[in-house]
Parts: sequence; C-alpha cells; structure tokens
Amino acid sequence: MKREALEDYDREAREEQKMFIRKSRQGDFSSCRSYFWDRFHNPSLPISKLSCEYSGSKGLKAPIWNFVPLSRTLVVPIIPTPEQALFEALHGFKIDKIPEIVEYVKEEGRIQFVLRSFPLEYERLDFLDPILVHLRPPTALGIQPEAYFDPKQVKKHRAEFYELAGIKYIPYLHSWSLDNFGTINPAHLILEDLSVIYTYLRALGYEQLVDRIQEALIPLDREGFYVLMEMGKLLGKPLSEPLDTLLLGDVDFRKMRSRFFETGVNPPSNSFRPAFPGEIGRLLFRKLIHATPTLESARQLTYHYEEEDVYKVGHALNEGIQAGKPEIVKEQSEEISAILEDLWADKSVSRRVIGVKVGIKILFAAIGAVTQGISGLGTGLLASFGFDIADKLFKFKDEAISEKIGKSFSSNYETILYDFKKKYPLTASDKKL
Repeated sequence: MKREALEDYDREAREEQKMFIRKSRQGDFSSCRSYFWDRFHNPSLPISKLSCEYSGSKGLKAPIWNFVPLSRTLVVPIIPTPEQALFEALHGFKIDKIPEIVEYVKEEGRIQFVLRSFPLEYERLDFLDPILVHLRPPTALGIQPEAYFDPKQVKKHRAEFYELAGIKYIPYLHSWSLDNFGTINPAHLILEDLSVIYTYLRALGYEQLVDRIQEALIPLDREGFYVLMEMGKLLGKPLSEPLDTLLLGDVDFRKMRSRFFETGVNPPSNSFRPAFPGEIGRLLFRKLIHATPTLESARQLTYHYEEEDVYKVGHALNEGIQAGKPEIVKEQSEEISAILEDLWADKSVSRRVIGVKVGIKILFAAIGAVTQGISGLGTGLLASFGFDIADKLFKFKDEAISEKIGKSFSSNYETILYDFKKKYPLTASDKKL
C-alpha cells in the first residue's frame, strides 16, 4: 500500500479513536458496537474473536479454518509482523491464502479483520495489501479508564505501572520485540495494554491482586506476572472491551482459576459484594468436533452447521448468557451440545466434507455467575464482573456504570475454550494451513 494512502488511512483511524474516546468519556458507549459492526463486511451473530496476540509462544496451535465453523463471524486481529513465517504462526494461515480469504470475507463475512495497531505500522508489509486495500479493517479500540474514573487518578496509576515495569520488564520486552519483530513497536502495544489492565485493577480496588502483580513484576517473574495479568484481563476487560468474547486454552483457563483462588482477590471492604462470586466460569460442555484444515473444508462444514441450526441455537445461548438467565443457558447448552455430538457421530459428514480430519476438542464455558443460577445481579454478567463494585466505589453523579453500559449493549462474555490435544495431531497436509 502506498505511503500516501496509508497516511490517509492512519489519519482516519486516529480521528476515529479520538471521537471514540471522547464519547466514551461522556458516557456514550453506543459507538462501541457500531464502530466495528459498520466497518465489517456482512457480519452475523454469533460473533467471536480469535486470540492471536503477541506472546512468547509459537502462535496458534491449529489452522485458522478450525475456528471458522464455530461462529457466524470470526474476528481476527492482524498483528504487524514483518517476518512472514512468524506472521503465519501467529495468525494460523499462509500469506498466499490472503487473496482467497479476502474474497471469502466479501462473499460470506465469516471472517472479519481488525488491525492490532495503527495503519502506518503496516508499511512495507506488502503481503497484507489485499486486506488493507480491499477490506480496510478498523483499528482495534478499547474503552479507556478515563471513561469511568478520575483522569488524575488514572494518570497516577499508569505512571506507577511504567515506573515499576521500567526496572526490568521494559528492557526485557524491548529486547524480545527487536529479536522477534525487528522493531520495538510490539513492545509499546503490549505495555499500553498491560498499563490499562493495571489501571483498571487499581481503580476498582483490587489491591491484593495488584500487590501480587508488583511482587512478580519488580524481580521479573515472567511466568507469574503473565498469569496474574491474564487474571486481571478477566476483571478489567468487561470495562475496556465489553463486546469481546474470550478465547482461551484449557490449560490457561485452569491455571487462571487456580491462581484466582490463591490470591483471594476481593474488593477492599467487606461491605462490597465480590465482583467475582467465587468462580471464574463454569464448563457448559466438552465435545469433539470435526477439524477443518482448509478454507474449503471449513466452508463445507458451515453448511452442515446451518442445516442443523448450530448458529440459531448458539445465538439463543448467547442471549441467555447476556440476559443472565441460567435456565436458558442450561437449555440451550444441552441442545447445542447434542447437535454437535450428533454431527460428530454422523459418519456421512466426514465423507461429505472434503479434507475434514479426525477432530479437535472444544470446551465451551461461561464466565461469571449466570451458570450457578445466582440471581439479583442487576445487569447479569456485567454486575458479576465488577460493575456493582465500581458503582459503590465511585459515586457517579448521573447514572451508574452498569446502567450506562447496559443501555448501549449487552456484554458478550461467553468463552470458547479450544483444547488441541496431541492425540488429534495435525497431519502433513494440515501444515499447509
């Protein structure tokens, strides 16, 4: 993409961000949905977001196509990664498939892209031109802490994080970023994300968790720090990214749940109801589904999912979670679980879907209190994630945070957990992605 075009694209993205931040600080969160929804190509519900972020790992454990049939719309963040092999590992598809994917997006809207950084960061990544030119994806945005809390306190919390991180973590992160990406820009993105999480935790009063984070950050216990920050995301992301669906691995999910109990995280006063009512999610079902290592096999499997009403039931399940109605969640969980089980048992599916592989295990869970049948949580999952705590800690003059958010959109916090076991290995043909 030519420099001039990228500059225009970048300028537009930054202006949109400013407007987004300004409106959210005024309590208007309505653009949170429309900002992305209006920029997507033929999106449909249910929607989920693929978790391909910067990390020290080797990226996705399976081709992106395995994820496509599970949602009507799969949102894929695009990370500005100059090294093509690393890009493919992080995103789960080969770059020579990009033109084909773009056509698929235009035709069916089953995949949508968002930029993980501003457009100018993608300069000289010519292999991404089909996505940037023809789809012009939006830049990923989050609601900043200033939208909810005193800007002076937010500034203080951010400065505290950067001061602590500057002792050992920032030098390490810069070195890691240069080694893997040839630039420190990824490091800046990571630091910004972590500072936001840290700020939310501070502002919401999770001092015990903040203390544990500081204890891991100063001597740089990297594993402990990352796990604790992932826990922080569970508490802070419903505020910063209320529309996100979390995609986690089984091991990560169990580790976070274990660490949550270890920290004994609670708000600072016994007069406040804990933001998490004693758990980090409840497993709804665990099933084997067909692996689809190519775009064509994913496309064919989606037709079978359509015929069996997988998406219709999935949408009803999502609405039950959003509404905080455990009876609907239970009913729809059982129905979609039975459908997936029948599809797996139907041997004709594997014969009719070209290239379908043995299978991958999917765990479907809901984070929050709804699956325990706890009532009286106001706006359901919003309240169980700490909105009621924020309302009491910070005396808002007009209406409570939960009311502001709830009037604009429902928080979609179902969690799809993918567990790619070694007993379902990828074959040589799968590696083509």
